[in-house]
Amino acid sequence: MDSTTNIKSRLTDSQTTETVDNIHHRMNAAGFNYNVARAIEAHGEVFATDPLYGGLYFNHQCTLLYILLKTAGAGNNKTKDYCMSYLDGHSALRGKLDAAYASKDFAQLMGDPEMPPNEPEAIASELTTSGSGQSLKALFESEYIGSTDRLFINTLNAERKRFAGTAAAQHAYNWSISVIQSSGMGKSRMVEEAGNTVFTIPINIREQMPENKKAYPPPDICVRTYFEARRNESDEKQRIDYMLFLCKLFDKAQELVKEHCSGLTGPDLARSWATYLREGQKDEAVGSNRRQFYDNVVESANKASQDNNRHPFELERLMKSSCDKLLSTLMSSQPDKSGDNVCFVYFDEAHLLTLPVEKAYEGHERNQYHNLGTVLSMLINYRVFFIFLSTNSRLEGFAPPVSSYPSERVTSGSKLILPFTELPFDIHSKNMLIERRPLTLTNAADVDVMAAFGRPLWNAQRQVDPSSCVFEFAMNKLGANGVDWKTSDSTLAALGVRVGITFDQTIRGSYLIQSKLVESHMRMVYSIPEHREYMHTGAPSEPVLAEAAGRYLSSAGLNLKGVSVEGPRRLWEELSNGLMARGERGELAGRLLLTSAHDIALKSCYGAYEPKKNTPWYHRPIPVVAFLEALFGEEHHQLIMETKSTNPQGQVQKLSTAFAGCYVFFSHFGLADDTEMISEYGLAVALLRGVALQAKDGQESVDAVIPIHMGALENPILPATTSAINLQFKNRQTARRCHIDRTITVSDHKKPVISIVFEFAAKTRREGPIQANEELCHSGQSTKQAVCDNYHYHFTARGCNSAVFKAIPSTTEFQYKALLGVHHSSKTSHVERIRKMWRRFWQ
Repeated sequence: MDSTTNIKSRLTDSQTTETVDNIHHRMNAAGFNYNVARAIEAHGEVFATDPLYGGLYFNHQCTLLYILLKTAGAGNNKTKDYCMSYLDGHSALRGKLDAAYASKDFAQLMGDPEMPPNEPEAIASELTTSGSGQSLKALFESEYIGSTDRLFINTLNAERKRFAGTAAAQHAYNWSISVIQSSGMGKSRMVEEAGNTVFTIPINIREQMPENKKAYPPPDICVRTYFEARRNESDEKQRIDYMLFLCKLFDKAQELVKEHCSGLTGPDLARSWATYLREGQKDEAVGSNRRQFYDNVVESANKASQDNNRHPFELERLMKSSCDKLLSTLMSSQPDKSGDNVCFVYFDEAHLLTLPVEKAYEGHERNQYHNLGTVLSMLINYRVFFIFLSTNSRLEGFAPPVSSYPSERVTSGSKLILPFTELPFDIHSKNMLIERRPLTLTNAADVDVMAAFGRPLWNAQRQVDPSSCVFEFAMNKLGANGVDWKTSDSTLAALGVRVGITFDQTIRGSYLIQSKLVESHMRMVYSIPEHREYMHTGAPSEPVLAEAAGRYLSSAGLNLKGVSVEGPRRLWEELSNGLMARGERGELAGRLLLTSAHDIALKSCYGAYEPKKNTPWYHRPIPVVAFLEALFGEEHHQLIMETKSTNPQGQVQKLSTAFAGCYVFFSHFGLADDTEMISEYGLAVALLRGVALQAKDGQESVDAVIPIHMGALENPILPATTSAINLQFKNRQTARRCHIDRTITVSDHKKPVISIVFEFAAKTRREGPIQANEELCHSGQSTKQAVCDNYHYHFTARGCNSAVFKAIPSTTEFQYKALLGVHHSSKTSHVERIRKMWRRFWQ
């Protein structure tokens, strides 16, 4: 078999017959090799070997692949950007390109299954799977909503001024800041917008995404390759090469500014530069200007690294000189005396720099982030600020405790700049509130209304791909794409979304678990204190994520059985590990119990669990009566439904009548910051979000509130038609009189209100575990209070077991007791015996 026939047989396995025939008729192997060699020569680029990688530089491999495809002829109309993106995702092809270049036998490579297929290029269109959807690029470049970019710029300027005039030891270690927040919060979009005001050099070092995943902006592949190649180098070698990279970065940027942005200053210069770099950018690849810029930077830095014989002090001087020249060029037309930052350099997807050292040895003990930070500390006297952000930040890499930082901070500067966490939230809700009037429970359960609340990611997903299920998308984000070994963390994250979880900040282990939940499971960072020994995190109200959490906890494929089973088990495990705050045991058990009742009521109202695409299952209204029947055991239903309010003046009705045709609507709990949020106005907003409210610590009279809509599903949600179920959770063995002031949540005393006091640890009374209105019918009640309680339905429930609550399966009773910290009598007797023994000893 001759070489031509051999090429054809191999091509037939991976490419279309039409393309094979075209190639077969137009060339033979020798002719093809000759044409490729001529094309390489005509291209005018000298291919060189990367000394660290051992093969051609990445950009040269991309050029070679482009030449191969172009030489092959018809159907091979791929661009250089496509070749770079394709080669980034097919690392095995890189070695084969090196071998082909070394042997000059390019024809044999054309039949390799790793080579790109010969269909017309359609990567960009594949990112938009619906005809009505927008591309990621178009959505990213739409008008910026809010002013977080200005807040960010002002914050960095304020940080620079805060350290002005301080002693060296109290100065900033370097001018760098990490932007730490969970996925989908708009970190990249914020710094991109800031680049329209402050001159910004953007760098994206994202790893190659799986074929079915979409991400924007696209990465700067050659820069990522530069840093990846140095991961296992010594600390000194890394610092030298990072100095060389920054030196060439500043030099090349200065050249381009002089060439393309001459005479411009301030925001005009920043916008012109940003526009130049964005020119030609697509969903899947950066534009030619940006690609060529970084190709030149990396090629120059690699050559300088290979030829370097300078002392590190000399390299530091050169880097400072290059930085100074760039800043001088940026301010040449209009000197800036404000002291503000002149230039930003940001590393997007920078978590790759924080990976731990694989094999430490003498001279290599620090990760790339620390080594780069040491280099940046050399630029402390220059008005350039470095920014590190990532979609899935490794928090212990970006915000480690102060003790984790290199010792040279003591001699240069000791202060680390606090991470930035203030990113946009609810930015689409304002337009939604205007467009979707009237605001009803029916509208509130619509997928696009749900997507308008929370992080921008949900609305973006609906715009880019409206035909796919946003709840499945969110479930994959929450559940780490269903990775088995992350199920435990995913379950905890889902419970955090629906029930609300507080971690014990005094335990080091809680820092680590919160880091993982933020990194991979959508938990949000609220703040990180200056000492960085812990972080405040939580799960604010996001209807899409709450629906996803409900679906995840019922995932048959993961053998999960819903919140009523998984909740007690997983929370008990975490409390046993000592990582969760023990001071709120009763409140946590109460929210879990109510969420379980919610899901039981869903089944009684809507049938068996059957999730549908873009139609919520958990985020749906439930009749008040059905919810109460799902909460309490069947033997208590008659007592509850036939109860009349205290001081029943006039035509006061029994509960089942007063709340007939009324609904609760909550798929999750959210934290209320103040008393106003649990008033009628705040409760009406909560109804629109489908959230029950957890009262802040120290809130008088109530621990949580479930809003009630007093009307039909199509009736507008208004404060005047909003009532409440007030909740108080007690975990004490001896119950005491406990009165809930209904006016805190519902001030209109003619509007029916329900209040429930849960005495989880108290013993059941002889007359039964449920008492109605006992706390309100007493002689000490004032006339004013009696009037307020005319329409107040007040219950006290004692105990925490399946006999009292239908929402507690008998198989989980012991886990609820463990959650509440209830000790078995044998253990209590043992403790008491020890106490007696010590008393006798001291006597």
